[in-house]
Amino acid sequence: DEIMNSYSVSKSFTSAVIGLLVGDGLLDVDERAPIEAWADPTDPRHEITLEHLLHMASGLEWTEEYSATSQALAMLQSEDASAFVASFPLEAEPGTMFDYSTGTTAILAGIAIDTLGGVDEFENYLQERFLDPLGITSTELLRDGSGRWFGGLGANHTTGDFARFGLL
Repeated sequence: DEIMNSYSVSKSFTSAVIGLLVGDGLLDVDERAPIEAWADPTDPRHEITLEHLLHMASGLEWTEEYSATSQALAMLQSEDASAFVASFPLEAEPGTMFDYSTGTTAILAGIAIDTLGGVDEFENYLQERFLDPLGITSTELLRDGSGRWFGGLGANHTTGDFARFGLL
């Protein structure tokens, strides 16, 4: 009955939600990622697709560490984690380099929230399309300063509900 920390299991949870949005025709993995800050065709990040993000091959600068001055810790303390990470420059051409990144998954969670029209709409969709069909009842989401789910961590559940997700 105890809620357990999901840590990076949340990354798979985020990918599953993105998969539902793709299946529902709301997103396309082959299209460029719908990030307003990357909309200008002259911005090198303009070419980042949802597939690049899902494969952690966006090319965005990121170091996965949790020291006092790390990008990851700064993301966790930011008002909007998704926008914070989306502001980073490229360090490699999209699709050419794998870089394990909690930040990339924060961007994906932000895309899901924005695609659905906001936090409330996202949470309704999450409940109706994902949690209820699986019988998951204990979800507690960890949120940034603006109330948006981090995506790369913080989809916490009981062990029984983790098992339900694992069976999926």
